[in-house]
Amino acid sequence: MSDAIRFFIAGGLQHEIDEKDGQQTYTVDGRDLTSEQVIAKAYLLGLSGRQPFN
Repeated sequence: MSDAIRFFIAGGLQHEIDEKDGQQTYTVDGRDLTSEQVIAKAYLLGLSGRQPFN
């Protein structure tokens, strides 16, 4: 998960992490995502070894 968040930061993607009712919530590019979706999105955008897209 931390690699995915770092990937978003390096790529300049708009993201937000909040805590709601004791659980973290994730918003990436204006969409609310689960932790699994955050990881999947990072891999789809190239986390597996390529440079992040800008």
